[in-house]
Amino acid sequence: MGYWIIVGMIMCAFGMVIIALSVDVESIPARTGGDARRKSESDREAQENSPSKVFVRWTAFVPSGIARPWPAQIDAADWGARPTMVALSDPSIAGIRSAVMNLPVSDSPHIVSMQVGLDDLLSGASRDTFLDVLSDVLQLLRFRNVVAVVGDIPDLSRLSLPGGETLTHDSLRRLAEDWNAEISRTVRTIDSALVDLFDVPLTETFEKVGDSHATSHSSRLDQVSIAAIFRPAIEAAIRFAALQAPD
Repeated sequence: MGYWIIVGMIMCAFGMVIIALSVDVESIPARTGGDARRKSESDREAQENSPSKVFVRWTAFVPSGIARPWPAQIDAADWGARPTMVALSDPSIAGIRSAVMNLPVSDSPHIVSMQVGLDDLLSGASRDTFLDVLSDVLQLLRFRNVVAVVGDIPDLSRLSLPGGETLTHDSLRRLAEDWNAEISRTVRTIDSALVDLFDVPLTETFEKVGDSHATSHSSRLDQVSIAAIFRPAIEAAIRFAALQAPD
């Protein structure tokens, strides 16, 4: 009799252990699944808030008449943007100012890129007037919280100028350097980004300096080289704009 009581007690204890183990085992997937769901949700939120997933509006002012302008040669989609190119029949600073004034208020761009100075210089424009308008353009963009990325003037000493031009190559180089120094000062004073285009290859003949009827000079620059030089500044501007949580 005592023997069977002992056996019964052992069997009951063994059964309780089995039940306890089954409860613990059944609870493990539930806890793991909850952790996995929370981790998945956290990862998804991180991806959605990542700068690479945020769409940044980038407007690129380019001279008209270019088959494949430099912004089209920058794959900015991986950074969360793609350019909207605005072809300017007048790529001087006055033409750029008009284009900026016509930018939409709703869905305003986060970034505006431009090349400045070359057409104004070669058309004989006043440097002081050019700088005043450039300052107005950059201040307007800054007021609208738009990041401006500005390219300056290439080395004019490498231009193939037509016969009869009186300026020497050294004079042209110094002229470009003087204008670029003032462009740099203006751009940095207004907290915009400057892109140094001084070494961009020039492959075509330009009209005589001072010819107000000249076609766009900026359209004759090597677009592949411009894209390579602009690319780091554009990437930095896109990442900065994305961190400002654009709508």
